[in-house]
Amino acid sequence: FTFLGAKGGVGCTTAAVNTALALQISHGDVVLVDFAHGHTALQLNLRPRFCVLDALRNLDRMDASLLVGYISKTTEGLHLLAGPTQPEANESTPGELARLLGFLVNHYRFVIIDGSSRMDRTTKLLSDLSEAVLVVAQTDVLSLWCAGRIQSFLEEGARRDRIQLVLNRY
Repeated sequence: FTFLGAKGGVGCTTAAVNTALALQISHGDVVLVDFAHGHTALQLNLRPRFCVLDALRNLDRMDASLLVGYISKTTEGLHLLAGPTQPEANESTPGELARLLGFLVNHYRFVIIDGSSRMDRTTKLLSDLSEAVLVVAQTDVLSLWCAGRIQSFLEEGARRDRIQLVLNRY
């Protein structure tokens, strides 16, 4: 599942974190991947040593034991592949992103992606590879307008039925 925010401050990261924790508690074997701003670690009270960019940079030698080294774990057993804490350009190719996601899907029952309010080719690719895209919005005009634009952006060449709107704080 990929979570995207219609705009900043709508609760996208909170929804992704809470969904990942709920799935971990009820089903287990969940990884939360932060492709946004590193806020998932803050919400989970974790201090990761590595981030998703480290995993992407080392895809050529990625195996299960290397992945474990990049993962931070919560007391509930949720695995986190943290986002970068410093602004950094992610110049990953679509192939690299697809390889990382494929690797995670093969090792976890659920992969939850926090994309927050980023809108770029990475977001588009992650959304195309996801079974469901949850666009988190609030009921204000600006948030709903942005959600509509995101939906139009994501639907270019994709299945419309995978995109769902989550109204937060309703």
